[in-house]
Amino acid sequence: FFGLFLRVPPFFVSAFIMPGTRKSSTIHGSSSDGASYENVDVMWAQELSQKTENNELEWYTKALDYWKSSEASVNGVLGGFEDVSPGDLKETLEFMREAQREIAPFGSARCIDCGCGIGRVTAAVLVHLFDKIDLMEPCSNLMDKAKTDVPAGKIGEVRLESLQNFHPEPKSYDCIFIQWATLYLTDDDLIACWKRCQAGLKENGIIFLKENVTSSGNFHIDKVDSSITRADAQYRQSFKAAGLQLLAVKDQVQWPADLFPVKMYVLQ
Repeated sequence: FFGLFLRVPPFFVSAFIMPGTRKSSTIHGSSSDGASYENVDVMWAQELSQKTENNELEWYTKALDYWKSSEASVNGVLGGFEDVSPGDLKETLEFMREAQREIAPFGSARCIDCGCGIGRVTAAVLVHLFDKIDLMEPCSNLMDKAKTDVPAGKIGEVRLESLQNFHPEPKSYDCIFIQWATLYLTDDDLIACWKRCQAGLKENGIIFLKENVTSSGNFHIDKVDSSITRADAQYRQSFKAAGLQLLAVKDQVQWPADLFPVKMYVLQ
């Protein structure tokens, strides 16, 4: 998980949009087992060639197995770094309120928390912004905890599914909230997901993404939970490829210096 990744040179906090310029073919990578990759295409060629006996991608089955075995607690879903949770939640709520007030006047009727885990963000942030929050999570052990921790009157639909399989109804959400979930998607599935999410937004609706990024400008693969920590430029390229508009971006300020930085993106 993101907590395993060590940060390299400091990444300055930016509150405004700065265009990424590096092409994916020039972005190098490394992995937690010491491998190095000339570029992201080389990495995906290796990773996507690995299949299970049922012909499923190991990239996805390994990630799912990892989270099914994780403890359904704040410490469990944050990879042993539960101390980061209060600051994370505080800055998420502050930036979402700022976005609604000054950047994109999204409605307050319906939101979905994609990869909601135990409902940590829904219970502490989204309930203050939306009338109903749909919960989406592929692991039943985590979803069961979410359904007990989030006020029942705030819960909309409960969807036991993964982000790569998420197909929202057209124009159905004021906000699609995604935190620490896109790192489990392949690049192709990420772009396809963005397109479906964009179609699922109501007028003035937003996608709110919060993810770790590398400070080196290259990518990193975690072989333990089968995830990719992307460079900021890679995310920006995925937004452009999907036809999304990046309205604002902000760094998580209260964050340990020895972990990969976290960015928040507001998209339409």
